[in-house]
Amino acid sequence: MSDEAMVRMMRMILPFRLVIETVEGTWKQGQNKTPEQRAGAVAGLEGWSEPSPGAELARLMRRVGAT
Repeated sequence: MSDEAMVRMMRMILPFRLVIETVEGTWKQGQNKTPEQRAGAVAGLEGWSEPSPGAELARLMRRVGAT
């Protein structure tokens, strides 16, 4: 990048700060699938050895009623 291009870019960059007050999330764990398909996904995830992200996801899916 040329020095002139860098100077032009630096004039366009504005600093700012964000304050995050809340975080909202959604659950999407196969709700568009049949109950049998969701149960199969949970069973497959439960087969992972612990500790694992898959085993934790299976617990979450059971807790929120994805099966």
